[in-house]
Amino acid sequence: MTRTILLDDHPVLTRAALIDGDEVVRLAYHHPHRPHPLRGSLYRAKITDIDTRLNAAYADLSGPGGFLRRKGKLPPSGSTVLVEIRREPFGGKAAEISDTPVLRLPMATLGSDGEVRSGPLGDPSDGMAAKIGELWATAQSAPLGAADNVPPIIRLLTELAANGVDQIDVTSPRTRSLVQSFVGDRVSVDVVDAIGARTYMMDAEEDALRRQIDLPGGGRVIIDETEALTAIDLDLGGQGGQSVKGAADKLLTAALQALGHHARLADLGGQIVIDVPRGAISAPKIMRDRLTRTFRPLGRISVPAVTPEGLGVVIAPRPGPTLLERLTTPSGTGIRAGRVLADDVAAMAALHTLETALADSRTATLTLAVSPRLRHFVTKDAPALSQLRETYGPRLSVRVDEALEGEDIPYHVN
Repeated sequence: MTRTILLDDHPVLTRAALIDGDEVVRLAYHHPHRPHPLRGSLYRAKITDIDTRLNAAYADLSGPGGFLRRKGKLPPSGSTVLVEIRREPFGGKAAEISDTPVLRLPMATLGSDGEVRSGPLGDPSDGMAAKIGELWATAQSAPLGAADNVPPIIRLLTELAANGVDQIDVTSPRTRSLVQSFVGDRVSVDVVDAIGARTYMMDAEEDALRRQIDLPGGGRVIIDETEALTAIDLDLGGQGGQSVKGAADKLLTAALQALGHHARLADLGGQIVIDVPRGAISAPKIMRDRLTRTFRPLGRISVPAVTPEGLGVVIAPRPGPTLLERLTTPSGTGIRAGRVLADDVAAMAALHTLETALADSRTATLTLAVSPRLRHFVTKDAPALSQLRETYGPRLSVRVDEALEGEDIPYHVN
């Protein structure tokens, strides 16, 4: 099955998707308008405090905070060290950092031992070894804050290419040139239609944000995320013509397959509690093995408990926010109860709606109206709007509509 990475580098929101065959299995993002550090990036950090009880250090990353916890002696308070972001900040938690950083590129990795090693796409060429060496030297001498010059789109590519890739698709010639400078001729890089690519990824996001997954035969999976845990309920539904046990087992097989895909796409992690119909549990150990196989794509997981009554607990790594936390914010009754699209995600959707409408009609003159909260994404000097004007000229205009404040969909095109 062909593995493709789709990259869309945009001034408002940068997206990357890993596609296995014809199915999106992972999504990754860079938010240019958010101050959060990207996982895998290198920072020059100043140690501000030591907690001897936790054997942990708190650090200033020139804006965002960092938390360093490990065995052994910690850097002294007041010292400046080069660190790698191991977990992005979320839910009020600081970024988790490591003072044994590794710089990762698609075709090379380099750590503090100075040895250049292979990247996910293979062994480095001489030119790539020199490039990563230069980037490492820049990071070593950087001031407080972001320390490396790796483009965010390349960092997303490196993350998604961990298990190899057959094809890379991008949405602009500029991105193709950038990607080729990091992968050479190791992987084919092609330019695809930007509107179609964004629609494809937005459809995958919508699927990943669903609270309910309907199953063949009448069952459903209900997923509720909170800051503390993710609760998943398997509803047996109607399974006419089968025994209760047979129906439950059939549902469980379908549900676990759907759950495995959803968990990876939605970036679930932390504590996951699953309520399984009692009739589907033949034995707790068998159920534990099935849950382990289902959630293994999330990384190093454990299943500490499965009760005979059908309650299972899975503990999975959580290296960043879930997709729900990343793309939405608490407020109103939007895409899920109590949440609406985050400002940059809503602005991206608004600009995509405008561009799609302009592309569908070669003569129409259209106006994008946005809520005041999206104003700074679409000002006349905003890079995203400048790109659209280069293509569509005077056929578009933008205005701020106070009436859209507080609406679940904070924009419209007419």
